[in-house]
Amino acid sequence: MLAEFEQLPFLLTVRHLLDFVGEGRRITKQGELFAVDRRELEELLDEVDTRWSWHLHGSGQILHLAWRTLLSRRVLFREEGQVRPVLKRLEDQWDSSDPEQQLKWMQSQVETALEAALTSHEFTPWSVGFDDHLMDALLIASGPDGLLLPTLPPDGDLVHCREVVQFMSQMLRHPWIRQVPLDHVTGHPSEHGLRALSHTLYVMGRLNDCGLLTSAPERSDPDSAWEGDGQVVLDYGPSVRDRRYSPMALYRAPVAMRGVIARVRARRSDPSHLTAWA
Repeated sequence: MLAEFEQLPFLLTVRHLLDFVGEGRRITKQGELFAVDRRELEELLDEVDTRWSWHLHGSGQILHLAWRTLLSRRVLFREEGQVRPVLKRLEDQWDSSDPEQQLKWMQSQVETALEAALTSHEFTPWSVGFDDHLMDALLIASGPDGLLLPTLPPDGDLVHCREVVQFMSQMLRHPWIRQVPLDHVTGHPSEHGLRALSHTLYVMGRLNDCGLLTSAPERSDPDSAWEGDGQVVLDYGPSVRDRRYSPMALYRAPVAMRGVIARVRARRSDPSHLTAWA
């Protein structure tokens, strides 16, 4: 369980960020890493694990979240133009002789990061909250089979019959879905159901971008018109622009994430306990 958890892209970034800071490193007047140092660290992370770069999308969300989490947890502190580790907070964090302590330390970092990824405007345009539906989705993702979600076009609407057919074919071969809400007039998936799915897809995608989940396209559909970037292209002729969207995605979370989810869930109704950024 520990070996799986420490391979989470977010925790890989935390570990290498701490190594990079070492005993101390200069920071800008705004209290951030210098751009040249950030680029050096990003290149190092990409060399260590090529999966890391898949989450970047040009924004460096994982690195930014790791930086803010370590400052919030008082593992790092900023003083006199430098960032330094708080040695007491670093004691035995990677000590293999005490895996329980190591696991608890990692879970505490992920717990803070999860709350921030869902509520801070640094990571999401609006507050998502900790509803039971989302917590259940995360629990399923931490199970042995992961969470398989059908996907929608980027705008969240199914505007062509072929898109509806593509979507419904995903529903029919989905291992858990037994009922799809339909509009009784058009026979298409209901607008309410699509909004709920779009919300879950958005949240899981943001958590994946932040390195708190891992994902991969599910490619079992032999009829999909695959392109090299893992997208389906639906061609409606020269008068209509192509609409591209990924097929079903499989999201996974480490089993050790369940303890994090349980603690977040237990206090979700108490806003005084939500993360306060340093």
